[in-house]
Amino acid sequence: MRRGRYGFSENVDTAPKQTSYERERSPEEWASLRDNTISWEEIEALVHEYNPTVSSLWINFRDSERRGSYNVDVEAARSAVEEAYEKALLAANGNAVAEALAEMQYQSNSSNFSADSVAQNSDRELAKLSIEQTEKNTAETVKKSFISRENTILQRQIDALNLEDARSEKETAERKKAIGQATEIDVLTAQTAADQAELQLRSEDSSIRKTSELFTDKPWLEGGCRAGFFSDDSADGKEEH
Repeated sequence: MRRGRYGFSENVDTAPKQTSYERERSPEEWASLRDNTISWEEIEALVHEYNPTVSSLWINFRDSERRGSYNVDVEAARSAVEEAYEKALLAANGNAVAEALAEMQYQSNSSNFSADSVAQNSDRELAKLSIEQTEKNTAETVKKSFISRENTILQRQIDALNLEDARSEKETAERKKAIGQATEIDVLTAQTAADQAELQLRSEDSSIRKTSELFTDKPWLEGGCRAGFFSDDSADGKEEH
């Protein structure tokens, strides 16, 4: 387990791996969140517990509450967002889907650090509402990524059938050509269609893989090891990939 500010071991005395204290959830709830899987129903809880920015803001809020002040350490959280964005782009390695999701996450988090809503906010309720909004926006970004992946998976199933049909058409054209019922142009046309269908399938496979890495590569929700959304001690992806 990583240590330091965003490992939280020095901030959370009985629960170094997440935002909440161990006593704040049942053993069954923690087991579900830590089972290296992600379900739609768990996204909001996972964001709350394991997103580096969200968790750092809540822990800072709790520490400030103990001191009698409610200032949120925005600069530390902002630095985490910038660092996470750079890592996400690096991990994307030119993949358009991963880069777009990284940008969407970055914009979502950056928009929550305005001076009016967070910085130097000494009012407890306003500070709390500001963090709750950051958490909500982050969860919505994750849900959009989840939906995008599922839609691509469904489209891939359709295109896999299209590829089978295209290959069958190519084989038919080749047989017809062999008995003089089709021309070389017919065969080349069928071959082109099959090649295009295969390229489409490969593109979708790459998109699914890259999007899934945002859920299965640690950390997940915006800061951490790679282009993921959660911290190193969080869950991976509910569906097996």
